[in-house]
Amino acid sequence: GWLKSWLFQGAYCIAQQSGWSNEMWEAYNLAEPFFAGEPNIAPVPGNVGPNGGKWFIKTGADWGGGFEFNSFPFVASPFNQRVAYAVVWVKPDQAYSELDGIQIWVAHDDGCKIYVGDSWAATRPGFSGGEAVSYDDSLTALSLSAGWTRVIFKSNDMGGGWGFSMRFEKPDPNNIGGYIPIPMEYSVVPM
Repeated sequence: GWLKSWLFQGAYCIAQQSGWSNEMWEAYNLAEPFFAGEPNIAPVPGNVGPNGGKWFIKTGADWGGGFEFNSFPFVASPFNQRVAYAVVWVKPDQAYSELDGIQIWVAHDDGCKIYVGDSWAATRPGFSGGEAVSYDDSLTALSLSAGWTRVIFKSNDMGGGWGFSMRFEKPDPNNIGGYIPIPMEYSVVPM
């Protein structure tokens, strides 16, 4: 099911330039590496980020597997467009290749960028215009090693609601076209 414990840090923002639309600003925020070496970061609870804020653990969920960032103790951003990071390490029950058809299923508000291991897995723009987060936006098939793998979820906010949830799914062998959660362990400390 849902990954319900993550390590969080934020908020970051690049200054909006004259003439930028919300969509352009979101694209620049998601592309900007606010951490040196992104995505090769391995934070631990209490580490201090470039904005002076500490990485902290949030366990549980604010709603059905998801987290609502507006209540988190992020460093204030001077802009309503802002980015936060969530990091978790996952260990699936076995190795999966792209041929196995696994997917990342997310709910996001607003846009997001996801790394699995050291590789980019997906970017999804997502200005919701203040609407609630919607579930089960299935993203690209990918591979997962049998060992521990770091996952980074970079979430952009354009005002209003701001949050996400995420899980890994695989095809259900008993229901053609259906998906089921991948059994996995997860940790908020580097493994």
